[in-house]
Amino acid sequence: MASGLSLPPCSVAELAYDTLKDFAPVTLLAKTPSIFAVHPSLPVKSVKELIALARARPGQINYAGGAGSTNHLDAEYFKSLAKVDIVQVPYQRHRRSLIGVLSGEASIIIAPTLVVLPHMRSGRLKALAVTSLQRSAAIPKFPRSTNQGCQVSKTAQWYGILLPAGAPEPVVTRLNVESVRIVQTPEFAARLAREGSIPQGTSPQEFAIYFRNEIAKWQKAIRMSGARAE
Repeated sequence: MASGLSLPPCSVAELAYDTLKDFAPVTLLAKTPSIFAVHPSLPVKSVKELIALARARPGQINYAGGAGSTNHLDAEYFKSLAKVDIVQVPYQRHRRSLIGVLSGEASIIIAPTLVVLPHMRSGRLKALAVTSLQRSAAIPKFPRSTNQGCQVSKTAQWYGILLPAGAPEPVVTRLNVESVRIVQTPEFAARLAREGSIPQGTSPQEFAIYFRNEIAKWQKAIRMSGARAE
């Protein structure tokens, strides 16, 4: 399952399942950090400069993101940590958000590495930082947001394995051991690197803690934004 699973408990009023109680975490397989990117016309070269500009122009700089989407919530999380007032330009689809920034209709997007990387290389987007404490093999020398004199977002798409709650412990343990073994192979790491992802391979207990923290993080962002899923 992917990181989108941590969003419904935060943005959907009624769910047919309990995300924390109805699943048994096995392992976190990989993370794909997001990239802070802006339209080239925005006069900033770093996240620190972006924050300074946004504080100097409250309510005048916008970002792309559909209501309840990861683009939207990443930006709201950034707003809450950086204490800036940037304005959402709502789009119905993830692809449309990207087109909006490429066209200059919106100024900022926070999107997965795989989405931003081609446009960063072509010069159609100006990338400012990657939102990860770990280095991504796809962009090993790219600055991290936390290394620019400001504690900003540490968001990432994630991919993991969960079983139905109550799965036998020997099954969870065996699946964890085999999954971690695969994650640690050079072949798996190389494939992830091509997609801008970072291998993980955690214990079930570590994944459970990470999962709970992800939900708590998005709950905070949604309280501030009032966002709901489309």
